[in-house]
Amino acid sequence: MKMLLLVYSSTADEFIIERIKRAGIVHYTKFNDTQGEGLENDPRLANRIWPGKNSVLFSVVDEQFIPKTMETIREMKNENPRAGIRCFTIPVEDVL
Repeated sequence: MKMLLLVYSSTADEFIIERIKRAGIVHYTKFNDTQGEGLENDPRLANRIWPGKNSVLFSVVDEQFIPKTMETIREMKNENPRAGIRCFTIPVEDVL
């Protein structure tokens, strides 16, 4: 199993959730109003100088979903480059 961890601009929330559900991921946990700085976009620090916020979404999935989901995420990044989409896959050893 793997954990998919997505970080993206909160303005792209509906777009992201709709697309990952189409890719077969329907169970997830999401944190709203997160802040941070990345490599590809301006910081989102929820202040006057660096406005904006991120969302963080994660889901633990069977490895069979990873290729299709990663392809969906690549497509989303190409369609909406300002959304600052980053995705990480993390090995999951145990789930209780």
